[in-house]
Amino acid sequence: EFYQEFHGNLQNKYEEINSWLHYLEEKAYCKRLSYEKNGEEYKFIPYKIEDVNFYGLGYPGFVADKVLEELELALNPQEKNIVLIHTALGGGEEEGSLPGLVKSSSLKNLKDKVIYIAGGHYHSKSTYPKEEPYFFIPGSPEYWNILNEKSDEKGFFIFDTNTYKFEFNKVEQRKRMKISIDYVNLENYEESIKSLLLTGEELLIVKLILQTNSYVSTKGL
Repeated sequence: EFYQEFHGNLQNKYEEINSWLHYLEEKAYCKRLSYEKNGEEYKFIPYKIEDVNFYGLGYPGFVADKVLEELELALNPQEKNIVLIHTALGGGEEEGSLPGLVKSSSLKNLKDKVIYIAGGHYHSKSTYPKEEPYFFIPGSPEYWNILNEKSDEKGFFIFDTNTYKFEFNKVEQRKRMKISIDYVNLENYEESIKSLLLTGEELLIVKLILQTNSYVSTKGL
């Protein structure tokens, strides 16, 4: 069996020998994929399963666009190619320079040479382009940043390498709730907060509205 496994940006701080992926590979539970770089020369070695080539690029960081550019030159469009890379779309040509993100042009160049690109880095579901996507981010199973994650959709994709059809399966995570409280009228919110029927398992985001610079009673909150 083949498992999609590769380091993300937070795993890079560990020594290779201490990596949990290294341990799993030693136990034959997964196969890690990578590429080689010697000076300006790139070498991409696919892991083949039946008629599908798998290319693992790990987390390229600032050079993600360059790595995809070099890979595009090496791929045979007559073959079925799947790419695994820990990155997300930067949203524009300039935004692509942010750490770990790629420009839309880097993905567009791969359109006719891949059947599927498995992305990551962002923690909510997204696909690119909107119509007939080939770049997929399923989202992390749980929230990583409860304030800034754009979507509550998280799960996994099932992709058919024969028909190129896919389906998204959503997983259930803790409920994220947002409420606003005017601190001046804090007592008026007691009943409305009770009506939320909180169980204690929710991720509750409270926006506190202050009219003055007066002292905030944390006990009252």
